[in-house]
Amino acid sequence: MSKKKNTVWGIIFIILAGLILLKGFGILEDIFSWKLIIAALLVSWLIDGLRRRDWGSILFPVAFLVVLFAKNYVSPSSVIGAAIFGTIGLGILFGNKSKKNAADYIEYSEVADDTVTDNTFTFSNSFESAVKYVKADNFERANINCSFGEVKVYFDDAQIHCDEAIIHVDDKFGSINLYVPKEWYVTNEATAMFGGVEEKNRSITTGSPKVKITGNVGFGNITVTYI
Repeated sequence: MSKKKNTVWGIIFIILAGLILLKGFGILEDIFSWKLIIAALLVSWLIDGLRRRDWGSILFPVAFLVVLFAKNYVSPSSVIGAAIFGTIGLGILFGNKSKKNAADYIEYSEVADDTVTDNTFTFSNSFESAVKYVKADNFERANINCSFGEVKVYFDDAQIHCDEAIIHVDDKFGSINLYVPKEWYVTNEATAMFGGVEEKNRSITTGSPKVKITGNVGFGNITVTYI
């Protein structure tokens, strides 16, 4: 998640912490409502999903809002199930419609083999476990999409000679594991909602080569392991 978005969410959760504390002292008892706070977070998620035209980030907050305010009229499991299969179906029919920066909006061919030698490539995986070995002589960009599956991508044999390489991820209910050389300087600008990006075995680097992680993580996780 970018620094700016981290700041916004940090402020939101600090405000929520203050409201909870005030409620504990009996203040705001009449106007404080858990439902309103949760609804505000869900609406924020929905607005972000509409802005990026991301199906999961549109259907799931709507489903949770329905469960929150109309659980007496509909089965929560039915609503969540509809959101899951609706996200999968819309993704299959229309693909990922998430808006990207103009510099990032590039299409690349699918990679079928386990070994990748192209400097730019796209790999998508659903409901399976897959492994890719990147052996590019001047790696520039990877688009990695995962939904309800697991992907492992090894970059230890990849070389970078450009100013900055990009790993763009789109993770929905999946797990993406990136194995990168310990010399790489990796920065994370991916947006995470009910998911996250973590690093393992990070070591001191000179700041080059630079690699930026972008994209979206929803109900999934990205793990960057330095090897």
